[in-house]
Amino acid sequence: MIYDATLEPLIDEQRLAMAALGTGMPGSSPATGLLPAEDQTLPGNSQLSLRIIRPERAPVGVMLHIHGGGFAHGAPQMADAMNSFLACTIGVATVSVDYRLAPAHAHPAALHDCEAAALWLLRAAREQFGTADYFVAAVRIPE
Repeated sequence: MIYDATLEPLIDEQRLAMAALGTGMPGSSPATGLLPAEDQTLPGNSQLSLRIIRPERAPVGVMLHIHGGGFAHGAPQMADAMNSFLACTIGVATVSVDYRLAPAHAHPAALHDCEAAALWLLRAAREQFGTADYFVAAVRIPE
């Protein structure tokens, strides 16, 4: 795929529409009990952001979450309601990767970002979350 910068306004419009999907989900406003999300950059990589949601008690594990969007759309915030639900109900902390999106960042940039987040989590989970039990999940939200 050849990157065409003239399409960037259309791409931005589509990304905003995708991001708005998460805000309309049940439980997706702070008033309805979402746990707070913490945004941080990946240590050693200031270009990569992680969105972390922690349960109120000590986590039983940590889940690496890779948001949908085909590596071209989407954002970790789209899954805040789901990740907050998982933290509240089963007690896992979630780490969602804000990977670089195509077409501005050619394949395999997004995969490299996800791999970097996974490797960080393997090294840092015990220190950051108090557990070395890991989960990796892919979730498809039905249409």
